[in-house]
Amino acid sequence: MRKSIKRKFNVKGESMEKITLKNSNMHAIYDTMRYGFISIKSPIDDCLADFVITPEEFPQYDVEDAKWLGTINGMVSIDEKEQSLTHIFKKQNVSYMATENKISAVSTGSKLTLTQEFEMKKDLLEWTICLENNSESAIKFLEVSLPLLMDQYFRNDNEFKYEHCVLRHTCITGNSSYLYWEKSSGNEPILLMLPLGDTQFLNLEKEQKDKLFGSQFGDGYGYEGLVRVHLVTQKTAVNLPSNSFVLEPSEKRVFRIGLTFLKSVEEISNVLEKQNQISLRAVPGIVGPIDTNFMIMTKPVDAIVNLNSEDKILETQIKNGWKVSKVRFGEYGKRTVTVTCGEKIAQYCFFVTEPVQKMIDEHARFVAENHFETDEQDPCYHALLMWDMTNKRRINSTFNPYFEDWWTGGSDDPGLASGLFLAEKNVYRPQEKELQVLNLFVEDFIIKRLTEQPGWRVHRMVPWYTMFEPWAGRGADDVWRAFNYVHVINIMRDMYLIQKKNQIPYLRESTQYLKMAYEYTKAMFNYWMFPDGVGASEYGNMGEMTLPLYLAQDLEKEGFVQEAAEMNAIFDKKAHFFASENFPFGSEMVYDSTAFEAVYGYGKRIQNEHVMKAAAKASFANRGKQPVWYLYNTDVRGGGDTEWNTSYMTQLGAYPLLDYTLDEGHLKEDWILSYYGAFLSGWLIYNSGGYWNADPKNSGATGWITMGKWINETNAAVFKDDDKKKMWMPYVKGCVSLSGEAGIGLFGALRSACSIVMDHSVLGRVGLGCMVSNEGEEEIIVPQDGLSMRVYHVPQHWKVEISAGEIQKIRVSDTTIEIQANVWGCEGAELSFLSIPKEGQKQQLLYQMSVDQGEQVSIKVKKDLLVVNSSES
Repeated sequence: MRKSIKRKFNVKGESMEKITLKNSNMHAIYDTMRYGFISIKSPIDDCLADFVITPEEFPQYDVEDAKWLGTINGMVSIDEKEQSLTHIFKKQNVSYMATENKISAVSTGSKLTLTQEFEMKKDLLEWTICLENNSESAIKFLEVSLPLLMDQYFRNDNEFKYEHCVLRHTCITGNSSYLYWEKSSGNEPILLMLPLGDTQFLNLEKEQKDKLFGSQFGDGYGYEGLVRVHLVTQKTAVNLPSNSFVLEPSEKRVFRIGLTFLKSVEEISNVLEKQNQISLRAVPGIVGPIDTNFMIMTKPVDAIVNLNSEDKILETQIKNGWKVSKVRFGEYGKRTVTVTCGEKIAQYCFFVTEPVQKMIDEHARFVAENHFETDEQDPCYHALLMWDMTNKRRINSTFNPYFEDWWTGGSDDPGLASGLFLAEKNVYRPQEKELQVLNLFVEDFIIKRLTEQPGWRVHRMVPWYTMFEPWAGRGADDVWRAFNYVHVINIMRDMYLIQKKNQIPYLRESTQYLKMAYEYTKAMFNYWMFPDGVGASEYGNMGEMTLPLYLAQDLEKEGFVQEAAEMNAIFDKKAHFFASENFPFGSEMVYDSTAFEAVYGYGKRIQNEHVMKAAAKASFANRGKQPVWYLYNTDVRGGGDTEWNTSYMTQLGAYPLLDYTLDEGHLKEDWILSYYGAFLSGWLIYNSGGYWNADPKNSGATGWITMGKWINETNAAVFKDDDKKKMWMPYVKGCVSLSGEAGIGLFGALRSACSIVMDHSVLGRVGLGCMVSNEGEEEIIVPQDGLSMRVYHVPQHWKVEISAGEIQKIRVSDTTIEIQANVWGCEGAELSFLSIPKEGQKQQLLYQMSVDQGEQVSIKVKKDLLVVNSSES
């Protein structure tokens, strides 16, 4: 058992224990008894949150070999024997000198001297590390790293969780690397850490051996664990050479790091530029389809951009202080972009997918053909089960090499996700074979096998009685997950919409599906739901925006007045509960991103600005903005960005960003770009071009998530817990190769898929999810977002959407908007123009018309019909 630090010592020059360094945006306390910073706060922070773990708050880390910020770890080779820097530099041998703005700490070992200086400058805290060889022989440095004991330790205290805990976002790219920490609430400030001068960050690794400093998860708490950023390493995170080095006698090596507080993440590129580091931004993002031009912006403008031989720079311009390279990538998967400026080098990784519409259609085909259980003897006959790319088959009752028995059961998130996606896709583009599969899935599996009657209770798996011990033999006790009800409700509402639009002869009458959605909703709110019995009434469940925004309205429209009134009462009560909370984002986990979309939907229902803004800000802060392929606008869970990445909330949880900016009238360029980056990033788990698995049997499949700690693995492998007899998750190249919960994210992508025309602050007029060009006096918009049903024109403040069909092209002149569309659905479609409201206004329906079914239907609307009624704003 480790001993707590008790010793005191005299510091050379004067007696001191804690030293405070200050500037206008940072107050940092260095503790000479603990050899590191025990407090870093910002006076611009209303809550004065500590961004580092403190010994007062977390005494378990106040041990002899503590790792407060300021600690140096590493490994050297002396006389062909490897030694750790911790062994060489004894903490009791440190001597200190301090002035008003600077601390100097000198540690002398038998053969090495470590000098650290912490100088508080006007705009940042500069940390200088000098290693000097004072021996008579050469010393080889293999590793030099900085432990980062930051306050990412979540617990069940909402004020602490959202205003005092900080999420780390990691960008390891060489001479453009940085880390930043942001509050979970999205409130300012953020703490930025970056290498200065020739120093590089080359890797970030999580503590795996030391249990005290490793991951900590339990009832009511969760912590990713200590991470180390590597300044010198033999294993780089990017395709840059190892930078291990040799110091000859009397030689020195200096590293410099800066830390500063910023008001927003948008300021990071300014800091990089000021510190003469390479900076990169990209539109539409770091992930995108192969038929898209990536607009890659780099600084300094004289930096050279290099690509793989298959990729092409089509055009280069200087715009608004940025070098803009129009790039077309030539292959799927990870694509390297190397930027050099003098001796500095930065390496970025983009990710290229198939076109979005192709991914939607191919995955729907794949689900119908491969996820569908056809074995009559399987308890989950006609379920849509999880697919395993590694083994090229379904996980079912006869094949499950993994330790989670419920993965075979057709319910919970992995079991219902594929059906959820397939149902949502057929709302927009119905296909006969897929509809036949959906019909059997709903009629035989959901209604007859998964649902317990009377009561419309949804089991956690089929058969329920084979579940793990606490539920064995007790049928009612596994119907407590509200998440499962929401998935079934969404599927039933989708079936209602499919049948209402298409009148398929073998499906039920459309309102029967709607009535079942009502029954499942009533059951969800009437029974005890995990956690604590209030999982339905006080928690936001993924995909739940359907309930507050659409379900009661659909019921009322179909004449179910009493049922609609019941639903309205339930939804209003839940919405007002969220409105009474500062941070209403509770989850079954101590912290994750699963509630943002649902909570936002309830806030929108009652037009509560507090709830909508809080959910949108939390969603924005949760997703990293750094140009790293698997982290760019993907969501972060309690395990941090070394663990569960690119989950379904990447796309589903981005809905608040789109709606709050473009439908609620809070126009923010960075939020629009964040939404679209998330929409595209979520598709990277799709098996584009066979990147994750080249076997033709996996063409159209998806993975589940990416895992940061495995992201540089090149071969397929299976993670296995030491104490488990069966395997856990299979993965390849950092992607878990089971379909898992992917369908929930793709459902979210379909719900919000759109094309956006906007004026970018650097690039000017651009299209996100669409091509924008000019023909004479007309602007031409060609949607390519995968659905082609919703188009936002931000500069002109209008939005157009079609209820059934696809918009092929839009021609915009000074006086008219002409739309060419394919219209399907037995009753044609509604074409609606809505306003993109300005700040302080409400969205209005500007114009609506019915359009008959047909191919290449042309509709021309005069712009003077699209006028906002100022009396309603």
